[in-house]
Amino acid sequence: MATEEPSSNPFLNASLPIDGDLLNLTNASFLAEEGFSGYEFPSDTVGVVVFAVLCLMAVSLCVAWCYAPSHKMTLIAALMNLLVSVPISNIFGVAGALNHNDLVVRQIIGWYQLACLLVCLYFTAQVVMEAMSPTVPKLATAPYPEAGDKPYPHEFVGCGKCGEVLAKTWFCSCKTCTDQKVGGCKAFELCHKCVMEHDKKHIILLWENDYCNGVVDWEATSRIGKTPEDEPLIGSGP
Repeated sequence: MATEEPSSNPFLNASLPIDGDLLNLTNASFLAEEGFSGYEFPSDTVGVVVFAVLCLMAVSLCVAWCYAPSHKMTLIAALMNLLVSVPISNIFGVAGALNHNDLVVRQIIGWYQLACLLVCLYFTAQVVMEAMSPTVPKLATAPYPEAGDKPYPHEFVGCGKCGEVLAKTWFCSCKTCTDQKVGGCKAFELCHKCVMEHDKKHIILLWENDYCNGVVDWEATSRIGKTPEDEPLIGSGP
């Protein structure tokens, strides 16, 4: 009778000794007892220091957000909190197989992670939209009482130069061109780019959220961002 020869592949050789204790190291009780050694960070000094630094960064970013809230700061702080919560969540997740209280803590952390994830998704979209939208120029304005407190009289706005459809959150209108009915338009509006190229002698009104924010002061606008050292000294000569 023919007998099968043992396979030459050591990985398929059933005659190799198997350490039962090694297999036991993979169960949930071992991971729960060992803590960090079964997760993202080792239990040695380096692992504890790394995790402590991450926690410190998360707290610092939350404090910075309180002082200077913005879409980018909110996104960074939420991502950092989500990162720090991962190893903690895993520890309680595995320990929850043996202890109901640990499982409840794991579920609470899971809802917290979900909230952080939703915040990250929302503010990621906001940051992307801000990056892709045109930069709003900084314009200095002076009061324009003639506009009053009335909203913009036209429902739809569009740039009279390039034809871009504009939102009422921010746009400009040239009163001079509107009065002269340039292009046959009822109102001559300007986008972020075209307003900077328009005739500076014209009366240009700045509108924000459907209300007039004043008439553009080009002289004051030219000084925005300049330090006193950049300004020439009055009466200075050779």
